[in-house]
Parts: sequence; structure tokens; C-alpha cells
Amino acid sequence: MTDDYLKEFLGEDSSLNKPVEGEKRPSWAIDGETSGKAYDAIIKFKKAKLRYINGHSHEKDFKSKFSYKISKAEVAKEIGKKPQPIFKGVSYSVKLSEYFDDVNDKLEEKKELKINKPKHGLQHLSKDEIKKKAQKQEKDLVKFQKNNCEELYERLLSNMPLDIKKNLGLK
Repeated sequence: MTDDYLKEFLGEDSSLNKPVEGEKRPSWAIDGETSGKAYDAIIKFKKAKLRYINGHSHEKDFKSKFSYKISKAEVAKEIGKKPQPIFKGVSYSVKLSEYFDDVNDKLEEKKELKINKPKHGLQHLSKDEIKKKAQKQEKDLVKFQKNNCEELYERLLSNMPLDIKKNLGLK
């Protein structure tokens, strides 16, 4: 019953049968055949993995390679085949494997760039570093306030008329 509803809701067209937009389909990826479906699945997973990479910036988020790399098993599962025949046993498998490796290499590069990007802000500092920074700023603030008060006092004295200074006993 749910399958019928999904088919009715989504239509008869599978997302794998639609041509990929934005990228020119290589000659070995024939639309509607296993090579084309595998190509489309790789593109689909590439977009999902890029979203994950862009949304995470800590090294601990990338401990498992599954989160940022595409596996041959998930591509095969997406198109309903086994990975061995798709990536090793047919004429397009060499080109598909090259494309698959190229996509994974690009995902790895993106991950490295994201992890090694210089971090800014307090959320990336340890508790001790934040504490030291706050104490230093507090000391600086007290020093600036003292200097500011002394400057204001000096300016007040220099701008005050002589008769008022005599009455106050300042000079």
C-alpha cells in the first residue's frame, strides 16, 4: 500500500532514470542502462556527501569514511545490483571506476580543506584559552579606564579657569 502511494506521489519515473543536470554525461554512461544509473547514483551521493562536508568542520565529524566518501556498495545498492559486476565485469567498468575514484578524491580534498581551514571565534578555543583571554582583557580594561580617568582629570585641570582652581585649592 505504501509503495503504491509513493509511486502515485512521486510518479512512475525513478530519480535514477532522469538525466543529471549541470554535468555533461560521459559517453560510457548510457541513459536508462546500468552505467547511466550508476553514474546518476554517484552524482546523487556526491551531492549528499558535499552537503555533509560543508555542514561539518571538526575533525571528529570525519572519523568514519562513510560520512564523506562514497562506497561502491552503496552505489550498487542504489541501483539494485551487486558491486562486483558493476565495477569490474563490464565494458564501462574501467571508466566508471575512474570516475568513482576521481569523485572520492575530490571529496577527500574538500574534507581536508574544510578541516584545515583556520578557525575563528571563541567556540574553537579551549576553556583554558578562553579563561586566559578574558583575564587579559579584564586587566587591559582596568588599565585603560585608569588611563582614561587620568587623561580626563588632566584635561579638566588644563581647561579650568584660574579663579576656580584657586577656590578649590588646586594651584
